[in-house]
Amino acid sequence: MWLLYFIYMITDVYIVYNDELQLSILNGDLKQSPFFHLINSKTKQGKRKAFTLKSEYGAKLEPFVLVTDKDKPLIAFYSETGENVIENLINYINNYE
Repeated sequence: MWLLYFIYMITDVYIVYNDELQLSILNGDLKQSPFFHLINSKTKQGKRKAFTLKSEYGAKLEPFVLVTDKDKPLIAFYSETGENVIENLINYINNYE
């Protein structure tokens, strides 16, 4: 009997934001060090990228976070109720095995 285990690693984290304060919680307290792609939705270049990324997941508000393993999405964080999306991201990264 062969068992195949697929081990996914967090390689990339895409964060769509519209205010620098949304990123202020993100600091060096992470157990893993993925590559962060920060997309400011207020800039001309960021608007298109932000709209494309958020529309794939039906998100409308910022911040929006997508965690991937290379090109495979693992989880997305988004809130319309005021939850702290960045804190949820930090908890996910630190508890990911």
